[in-house]
Amino acid sequence: MVTETQIKTCQNDTEANEHEIQSIYDFALVGKTERLNKLIEKLKNMAEEETWNLENENIPNKILHHYFMGTFLKCHRENKIIYSENNKYCCFNTGLLTNHGEDILCLFEPSKTKGILKWYLEGFHINSERIILKNFKQIPEVCCYFNDPADLLFNVKADIWVNYQHILDDNWEERFPDELRNLGKDTIISMMKGAIDITKKRIQRNHRLVIPLYYKNKITYLLPLKLRDYYLALVTEKFDDDKYRANTIFTPEMAYMEARLLMKPETNWLTI
Repeated sequence: MVTETQIKTCQNDTEANEHEIQSIYDFALVGKTERLNKLIEKLKNMAEEETWNLENENIPNKILHHYFMGTFLKCHRENKIIYSENNKYCCFNTGLLTNHGEDILCLFEPSKTKGILKWYLEGFHINSERIILKNFKQIPEVCCYFNDPADLLFNVKADIWVNYQHILDDNWEERFPDELRNLGKDTIISMMKGAIDITKKRIQRNHRLVIPLYYKNKITYLLPLKLRDYYLALVTEKFDDDKYRANTIFTPEMAYMEARLLMKPETNWLTI
């Protein structure tokens, strides 16, 4: 059933979206980098405790920053940004909860800078705060990355077709450690083939080793790939019921950051 709020959301999104929204920066002014970093830090402190930082990374709370940006974009595409009746505010659900189980919402107010963007990122609030209760009749829904929970399940009996040339040529310098690169590409291909066979056996015994993620607008899967003492994440997409295709590879840090958009990874092999 489509509610009046959802209809109003669609109308407002159309009005605010003269061109396709590619990021929050196309929708609202957020202020300088320092201000956005402070707001993201506030969001971290409001939410249940978890790891949001990457080691040796200059951007503070990079995982949370990536999560916030991705969540906004998905909410916008699903028309889950809701607007107050007087159009004074709009907000979306960050998908995060406080320690007391309260929804954390991201609030926008009208921009005071004319002729640029209509909205300004005001900040984050829990659903019971006065500014939320006074201006909104309901809490915005969380975004949805899948319609069928079965989409998250990996078929361990399916074949995995690996584009080794693409994986190595595109990611060799950035994603393979020096110790592995020193072995040469031919050796790495042989190691990857053996590692994939072992991974499939392990997955048959523990399905939780596979981590689903939302990548390039669809559900894909991260498979642990152990090469000597290093773990990498093989990104696989479903072609049909008995075939998967692996076209790229992530470092553990990249894998965790991308996977967190869908859910918090809970597996021993993917740690940061």
